[in-house]
Amino acid sequence: MKKLHTFLLTALIMVAGVTLFACGSGDQPKSYNITVEENELVDISTDFQLAQEGTLITVTVEPEIDVYVLNVYANNETCTKVDDNTYTFTLVSDTTVSVETEMRYQEVSESEYASEDMLNPTQIIKTDASYLQGWRPYLTYNFSESIYDGDNLKTLISSNQDVIPNEALSAEFFNSAGRDNAMVDGVNVYINTDMIDYGETYIVLEFKESQVSSSPTCRLVKRIEVISEENYDYSSDLMTETVTLNFSSVQTILDNFEYVGIQISDDDNARVYGINYGELGISLENDGPVGITEWWNTSGVIYYIPKEDLPIELTINFGYLAGHHFGLDVFGLMKVYPDDYERINLSINERLSGGAMYSGGALTFERDNSSLSLDVVSR
Repeated sequence: MKKLHTFLLTALIMVAGVTLFACGSGDQPKSYNITVEENELVDISTDFQLAQEGTLITVTVEPEIDVYVLNVYANNETCTKVDDNTYTFTLVSDTTVSVETEMRYQEVSESEYASEDMLNPTQIIKTDASYLQGWRPYLTYNFSESIYDGDNLKTLISSNQDVIPNEALSAEFFNSAGRDNAMVDGVNVYINTDMIDYGETYIVLEFKESQVSSSPTCRLVKRIEVISEENYDYSSDLMTETVTLNFSSVQTILDNFEYVGIQISDDDNARVYGINYGELGISLENDGPVGITEWWNTSGVIYYIPKEDLPIELTINFGYLAGHHFGLDVFGLMKVYPDDYERINLSINERLSGGAMYSGGALTFERDNSSLSLDVVSR
């Protein structure tokens, strides 16, 4: 019996030794769980729900059609983007995958790479007026850094094809400095008004990621409403100034003129398309005869005042659209032939921009490109 006990004890020790030897052969890699945070707007899946530490995990996202995926996170750390629907991360612990989204069709006026121009319209007028045929309203976007010209656009679409179809949109890149090279620093998106209809839509503009160094995706969205001319609300964007012209410094040269012309024009008329500038309340505070008034429905008005009726100071009630660049030109007309006049500029293309040039309570046209000086002040 004692020999049997000794044999059994020896066997147990041998088994224990084998077991201890097996446990000492090396640590096995740890395994971790991968869970997905629920998101009603995006379907999210991973190629593993349980995997060893160090495994490259692939996340697949399938958003709803009107949802844009901004980022995918693993425990709040940004995953690596492979393409629009695929992201990856390396597993180092139990991980929760989440997605940051944005509704695709809501206005985004600025990104890290580009921004919308302040003059971009929110309303476009649909009209059959003959004087507007061939005009194209447009949106302008400026880059924070120049890029090489080429096929840079990834997306240029309209959210509502019944209002503005994609075929009505076209993009033209530009460089504002007029450089003769391949670099561009902005893009104009033109809209073909022959193809539009009444309603609301969103224009979505995206650039290829290879063109964007400071942001993984450059995406801009602009809401556009197409309306009829009679439904355009002039009062919502209308601003007024009282502009005073003082002719005392140019009296000598005025003796050579038969008429003095005053031209008020909107440099950004093509952006809005269809504005009737006769609705802006532009008028002269002048008791004498004006002579001839020419209204340009597309851009402004010219007044021709007989020289003998011109006062030393002339006041203009100046109505203009907020955010637009307006010009004020003052010139003389000198008869050269019986029916021909020469135009001599007194003040060349002075500009105001939505009140942005205000200083000390007065809006002053400061630029003077001619040898003749004319005081022009708005209060």
